[in-house]
Formats: sequence, structure tokens, C-alpha cells
Amino acid sequence: MGKAKIAITLEEESIEQLDRLVSEHIFQNRSKAIQEAVVEKLRRIKQGCGVKARVWGQVLLLAI
Repeated sequence: MGKAKIAITLEEESIEQLDRLVSEHIFQNRSKAIQEAVVEKLRRIKQGCGVKARVWGQVLLLAI
């Protein structure tokens, strides 16, 4: 699947937490962290709903 750029707006606190994870080398960069979080969230939604879904994009949802 190809990739496309998107712009998102997050609360400053979320960005600070995200940057902490990057500085602690948990994620390579913000983009990777967001990508992994979105993929994981979409996987959970798909499994929980029992609905066949197709992923068209990615969005970050972090609960830190």
C-alpha cells in the first residue's frame, strides 16, 4: 500500500508526550509513532467489531 502525507492537529500535551517517546528512542520519529498507533487502533477496531474493514489512511490516537 502506498503512503500519503496528512496534517493533524493535536493538543500540546499530546505532542509533548509524543516527543518524549521519540527522545527515549521508543519511536524513531513522530511520524513512525503516529503510524504505528493508527495501525494498532484500526486493527483493534476491526477485531472488536468483527467487521471486515479496509484501511484507507492512518490517524494517531495515543493514550499515554
